[in-house]
Parts: sequence; C-alpha cells; structure tokens
Amino acid sequence: MTRNLKSMQALKHSLLIGVLVFGLGFQTRESRQSTTQILTSAAQKILNAAGADLTKEAQSSLSDFIENGVNTLSAENGGGDIKLATNNIEKFARELVKKAKRTAKGSQFVARLIVDQEVFEAARFSLCPLYPFC
Repeated sequence: MTRNLKSMQALKHSLLIGVLVFGLGFQTRESRQSTTQILTSAAQKILNAAGADLTKEAQSSLSDFIENGVNTLSAENGGGDIKLATNNIEKFARELVKKAKRTAKGSQFVARLIVDQEVFEAARFSLCPLYPFC
C-alpha cells in the first residue's frame, strides 16, 4: 500500500510539474524547432520570390533575429501569437528586399538583390520594435 501511495504521489507531482511548465508557456525542443522553421520559411519565401541573396553575416543575423522571436514566444503564456509573428517576419523580409542592393551576378549578368549586414541593420532600425523579434 505504501508503495502505491508513493507512486501515486510521484505521478501527481509529475503531472503538476507538467501543468505548470505548459501553463508558463515553455515549449518543447520540437515545438521551438517547428516555430523556428515556420518563421524561417516565411522569411525565405519572401526573399526567394524577390531574388534576394543574403551574405553569410546577414544570414546569421536573420537567424539570430528569428531565434530572439522564438525565445520571446516561448516565454509567453500559451506560446505567444505565432500568426502575428509570421506576419511580422514577412513584413521584415519585405523591408530587407526594399532596402537590398542591386548587383549583377554570374556570367549572364542577372540582376540580384544583395542583403548584407548594412541592409539588415537598416531594415531592423526602420521597423523595430517589431513583435516578437525586437
């Protein structure tokens, strides 16, 4: 009987911890990865449609920008507003395209848009604060 009581208490404690963690808005690793993928895909869709290329530094900054947004969403009750976050990352990507530099690329001299760190910072400066990223 004592063994069953201890097992029941342990189960109750585990369930309580699970409810508290879920209630505080903490996300599992898988849901954080999913949120990151959703936001990254939304930005990439806009950038690819415009024919924009990001430098390595700008790509790293965009990844950090999105990760900051995922951290903010994770810390909020219920995981935050993913729809608003998606709309805002699309808005940010459109601003990157708007501010991007035109350049010729390749032997066919196809005009491409280049998003470098300067362009990234200009877009961030013009839009922040922008929930949940900055």
